Amino acid sequence: MLQENPATRDVQPSNQRYRLAPVVRYSGGRDTVLLYSQFSGLVRTVPSNTAEKLLACTTFLTLDQHARNLQGRCNAALDVIRDELRSYVADGLFISESELLSEKSSGSNVVRSNDISSIGIPTRNRPELLLRATKSYLENLQQHQRRCRLVIADGSDEDEARRETENRLSALPPDQKSSVYYAGLLQKQRYAELLVSAGIPQEVVTFALFGHPAISSTIGANRNAILLETVGELALSVDDDSLCRISAPLGESEQIRLAPDNDAVHVRFFPDRETLLASSVFVDESVLSVHERLLGRTLNELASAADENLKIDGACTHLLSSLQKGQATIIASYLGICGDAGMGSPLAFIMDSRAQRQKLFDSDSDFRCALSSREIILMARQPTISHAGPWLGNGLAADNRCLLPPFPPNLRGEDTVFGHLLSTCFSDSYFAHLPRTLLHDPPTQRSYPVKPAMGFSDVLAAFIGAVPAWHRGGSPDRVLRQLGTYLIEVSSPSQKAFDDELRKLVLRQVSFMLSMMERDASRYNGIAPLWATEMNNVRESLLRSVTDDQIVPAELLNLFPRPEAGALTRDLVAGFGKLLSWWPDMIQASRWLQSRDQRLAQPLSQIRHLEGNCNMAATVSVGDEFGG
Repeated sequence: MLQENPATRDVQPSNQRYRLAPVVRYSGGRDTVLLYSQFSGLVRTVPSNTAEKLLACTTFLTLDQHARNLQGRCNAALDVIRDELRSYVADGLFISESELLSEKSSGSNVVRSNDISSIGIPTRNRPELLLRATKSYLENLQQHQRRCRLVIADGSDEDEARRETENRLSALPPDQKSSVYYAGLLQKQRYAELLVSAGIPQEVVTFALFGHPAISSTIGANRNAILLETVGELALSVDDDSLCRISAPLGESEQIRLAPDNDAVHVRFFPDRETLLASSVFVDESVLSVHERLLGRTLNELASAADENLKIDGACTHLLSSLQKGQATIIASYLGICGDAGMGSPLAFIMDSRAQRQKLFDSDSDFRCALSSREIILMARQPTISHAGPWLGNGLAADNRCLLPPFPPNLRGEDTVFGHLLSTCFSDSYFAHLPRTLLHDPPTQRSYPVKPAMGFSDVLAAFIGAVPAWHRGGSPDRVLRQLGTYLIEVSSPSQKAFDDELRKLVLRQVSFMLSMMERDASRYNGIAPLWATEMNNVRESLLRSVTDDQIVPAELLNLFPRPEAGALTRDLVAGFGKLLSWWPDMIQASRWLQSRDQRLAQPLSQIRHLEGNCNMAATVSVGDEFGG
């Protein structure tokens, strides 16, 4: 032993459950290993073969159970193994379940309200769908006697579409219309002027709220408008083609589960919407209350609450460390999907290593359904906390009292990038996947593309994943700025240098995916021929994607020639880098403007008045006062 623990801990009652604490392993030479406990700070020297056995003790069991599991591999008496395990407990290499759950939160003792105060709905050129969704959520609020704003962020292209949207919303009954706030083109322009007056560069503000002028898809820009409008609040975001019909799993458990990656949700596939709806269990619940049980709370609060049952068996070492420090916070909560999958490919399901994939192997018809039908039910079976996805924009509630990252303003997959940023840049923040769904009900039946293709969100995810771990520590604003600087720098050299860097990152991702597919091919050889055929198609598609002259997102290739699409990819990455770098300042400016009663969205009753005064921001002087 290299270091003595000054205050060893007593072994607790025999029914107490333990597991190996989060440790870092180093070579000790001469068939020994140094184990550094991140909990106690102790460094202990153990034989290599002992270390291998200890590193397998990652499930909470009693010392007796651990000893029996190890006996067959240790060739030692049960009492000897048990005594050795007790010494690991005393030294801090093993941590008890009760010790973790009794740690006090390091946060403030002030109890904050966890009420969601705004529902944001991004929309574009779909007034009929928007009105349907708006009515649906307003009815849920009224039925459950909840007061909450509906913030409509409208990215419609033409004046006629915006007027139609305003007219339909204005036709709502007065008691419903009073809860609706609108952020259309004029409101965004007005607020952009205020942000520029506060010292934010014009190009950054324009990119955040309107996106790149060459691309009409601006879902993320609308989501950024909602973030700026709801600074300081808990806010829920839903899609304009959703309905507030909430479904629940059969036989759900109320126990809160901490889950490892890729095990937060489960999916079922259906041939059509009629069959899906017949299999769904719809419940009469407040869409806000579903989120408020967990959103914004710390795991230590949940563990200490008398009415909460927290199951930590499946927690990864990262989550356990956050729990031990008292800093694990649920920054976002997600509802699942009932209806259209809203995804560009089913690959995330059929390539998954979860046990549920076995169900696809049992039935050729189920597997074909998974490949062809977008009708799914995807949700957690019980409240589940993880730092993994899926990250869905429809039904996402976030704690906007703290700093959240922005969304990439253009193209699809913006919600996935937002999740990647939260997971990468906010080390002690976690996601709650809730055992409820919203009905996703677009007006037309959709189908998957013939071949899966890389999107712009995949490009950003590759760059985010390339950030070294040591860059991810520190405060969220610092990490966002560092990531922004990296994206700016990687986009600054020539187009060829940018293309080369992107190719390296995509090659790394493709190589990883191919190795996983190879592993699974040997594991499932002969028992899933349809899966093997599809995986071979995916493999060929992946290989083709990295051998093209220039790697370009598929959405841009559908709109522009390859050289122009490649240059636009570079511009979008650089623009998002600048946005990340300035985003903490934009949030600070929005807080300051709120204190002066300057908001982005306006009550529906004031919209007509504002149309004649869209330049009023020029008379508001903020530049000299902001930031003091």
